[in-house]
Amino acid sequence: GIRFSSFSFVLIQTNLTKIQIIKMSIIQTQTILFFSLFLQTVESMTAVVLGLNSAFQRCVQCNDLVLGSVNRAKSSSTGVGGKGQGAYLAAVAVANSENEIALAQFVGGLIGESLCCAIRKRKTENIEDLWIQCKSETRVCTTIMHGEDATEFVEPSGIITQEELSLLEKKLKMRSHSMHGLLCSGSLPPGIFSYENVIRAACPKMLFL
Repeated sequence: GIRFSSFSFVLIQTNLTKIQIIKMSIIQTQTILFFSLFLQTVESMTAVVLGLNSAFQRCVQCNDLVLGSVNRAKSSSTGVGGKGQGAYLAAVAVANSENEIALAQFVGGLIGESLCCAIRKRKTENIEDLWIQCKSETRVCTTIMHGEDATEFVEPSGIITQEELSLLEKKLKMRSHSMHGLLCSGSLPPGIFSYENVIRAACPKMLFL
């Protein structure tokens, strides 16, 4: 079967900000519609979403944002961050009940556990064997909603060690014989050069687009 890569499902998320929607390209939108239709029409499919630069999302709403001053928030909420994680939630939302969708991600520290809990709240049954524990703390992305605008603070990602990457590649290789689809979404943390390298190492027979 054909494998898919470098796709982004961010537009399907329900917690999008106006800024994120504006940044979506026509190609990304067409890709979303195509893959959504693919998941809905295939009766039984096993797919993996690679979201290797995970993030825990915090959203803060205030009336105005004044630099160099104390800004009091009206409300604050947390949830799932990272394009790959959003792609996973979008994929399971549109997939048939017969489809099996798994998420591959790196999570670390208390923030990483908070992200896992947030994903479990959105989807109660997850295949977690591809959730790789790493030494680096999972980053936090903070969106400040002020008036009609949104300001985003994205923390730097921690380094993924060779041992952690090798563990992911080993687990992906064990799944590769039964995979019908592979979706790569989001940026990459330090320590990982490219999605293609990961796929070549873990799934050498895969057609990479």
